[in-house]
Amino acid sequence: MNDRSEDLKARFLREVEQAEEWARHQAADHAEKNEAPAVSWSRVVFVEEPEVEGDSLEGANVRSVEDYADRFVQLVQEGRSDWINFNTDGVCGDALVIVVEHGWSYEPGGCAPEHVQVMLCGPKCMTGFTRYPPLTV
Repeated sequence: MNDRSEDLKARFLREVEQAEEWARHQAADHAEKNEAPAVSWSRVVFVEEPEVEGDSLEGANVRSVEDYADRFVQLVQEGRSDWINFNTDGVCGDALVIVVEHGWSYEPGGCAPEHVQVMLCGPKCMTGFTRYPPLTV
């Protein structure tokens, strides 16, 4: 693996830490305001947006942080979009589920990796996190 890939993996891990910290803050805020029940998790998993239907992860390609790191590097290096969303969407068992959305507005190589922005978003106000049915992830 080259230095650029290693740098992108390190960036990905920083982005995951920020997403998880942000999600913990959002979950606590919703619970404190009695807008949603308290939730907790001990790990993070990733799934890409078109694979999630409603409140089910059944059939989705659910990946651990370690497994998704290579996919993140691939997305950034392809340069097809200048953004990637990490949507801290819900909890499945003991896992925070981050749904990844990415645009394909450019031809491959159309956006330099250093210009790709990772944006955090989360549960809709007043509804809290999706509670996915139990699933081995």
